[in-house]
Amino acid sequence: MRWHFKLKMQPIGYIKESPFKEKFATPRQSGLVKGAEGSVELLNWVQPKESLQGLEEFSHIWLVFLFHQNENKKFRSRVSPPRLSR
Repeated sequence: MRWHFKLKMQPIGYIKESPFKEKFATPRQSGLVKGAEGSVELLNWVQPKESLQGLEEFSHIWLVFLFHQNENKKFRSRVSPPRLSR
């Protein structure tokens, strides 16, 4: 059985700062770079008091993103696992 659905999302903010400026310099696993921090800027219409209440109790958040700036014209369905040197 196949499921087909459309997901409609509206952004509530954007990544404002990140220490990772290039695709291949970004780790796939956040635990590999302990001191890396960034910031997210919320759009004006978001009501932070109500919508983000209690967020300070967590050490991490997950950001859902779309590949809207992907310039790769060729689709690749396989993902290569990270090659870590130990």
